Amino acid sequence: MVSYKLLLGISKTITLIMNKTDDKVPCYKIVDLDKDGKNIRFLFHGVLNKSRDIPYYVWLKAKRKWAGEGGQKYWTGIHVFTDKRIADKYFKRFTDATKKRIIVRCWGKRLIAKKSSRGNVFLAEEIMVPEKWIED
Repeated sequence: MVSYKLLLGISKTITLIMNKTDDKVPCYKIVDLDKDGKNIRFLFHGVLNKSRDIPYYVWLKAKRKWAGEGGQKYWTGIHVFTDKRIADKYFKRFTDATKKRIIVRCWGKRLIAKKSSRGNVFLAEEIMVPEKWIED
């Protein structure tokens, strides 16, 4: 894996984590589990036809664009973690008892470190979740 720094505009620098062949990288993602306990969903925004559902074994691609929260600009993407311990720590921030949330392993492509995050969060341009990787 190789880390690149890209200069965007005058003062925008992002770190892109990828290898030269654009291979997939193992990641972790926090997701909602449906009532049946079989299907997983994005926490807030959908990617595939604006649906929050995450199909298994399908590469989902996010639209890359600049977005902002409170004036801070960042690249959009699918939030993932490259370290399970960090995902576990971040997971504890979600305290809504009405939702069943879990961490799943997934593959990610073209990861960018999200500078505006309170944790070590990456933005993947693409992810794929194999069903067999669901963990409790």
